[in-house]
Amino acid sequence: MSADSLGLLLKAFRLPTMAEIYERVVQEAEQQGWGYRKFLLHLCEAEAQDRAERKLERLLKQSGLPGGKNLGGLEEAKLPVKVRRVLPSLLEGGFVTRAENVIALGLPGRGKSHFLAALGRELILRHKYAVLFTPTFKLVQQLLAAKRDLRLEELLRKLDHFDAILLADLGHVKQDREEMEVLFTFLAERYERRSVLLTHLPPFAHGFPRERKLTQLIDWSGLGGGCSGACGWLFLETTPAPPTSATPPALPSALPGSYRPAATTLASPRPGTPTARL
Repeated sequence: MSADSLGLLLKAFRLPTMAEIYERVVQEAEQQGWGYRKFLLHLCEAEAQDRAERKLERLLKQSGLPGGKNLGGLEEAKLPVKVRRVLPSLLEGGFVTRAENVIALGLPGRGKSHFLAALGRELILRHKYAVLFTPTFKLVQQLLAAKRDLRLEELLRKLDHFDAILLADLGHVKQDREEMEVLFTFLAERYERRSVLLTHLPPFAHGFPRERKLTQLIDWSGLGGGCSGACGWLFLETTPAPPTSATPPALPSALPGSYRPAATTLASPRPGTPTARL
């Protein structure tokens, strides 16, 4: 068999790195008296390393993570003690394996998106997880377009390939009926199967009823207190709680009437739910 034929076979077997280096490795093996095992091991290790690097590049490219928002740029010293304590366990990535969720609450400009973007990047670099970072409004528009074109199930299957999806600025959703329904469908589809990481304003900040409606949406989908402590919670800011006499507004008519919300809200996670506050 000629060298050209061997190269073509290696490419046909989807072994591009072996096809590229095998002639050089053959010469090196002959000069140093390698056995067949060492020769084959060297080729396989080179192919495996190159594949790992290509996969990492592909994961980073498809993630949509914003540039510059990485762990090195995160001022950990300014994070509260409880947040710094929970960060190492989040970086271990076990919550993704368990399909748990993280919800970062706080006022605008307090680093919620930076924190989750940095976490998402580390999940890729350390564990090779497939991660997607996207503004919530953009995902909702994609879901609406897919529903209009009768491709909603197809898009949900595509999104299911991501181990963790990071949704920035949940509060920017308009909250009309169609938007709330497709967002609910997306969250419910991932419940107990894949992780979701959200950034959101506190439920009592900047328009109490508006934030409460989205809070109840999270509860209904199973990501909130309704998951009996199985979800991850990360509060990135301490904000004064609403008066105890305050009652939640009526349920939004935009959500399917056949569902009922969980009894708890983001402001009051169930006992046993892990929390970290600024």
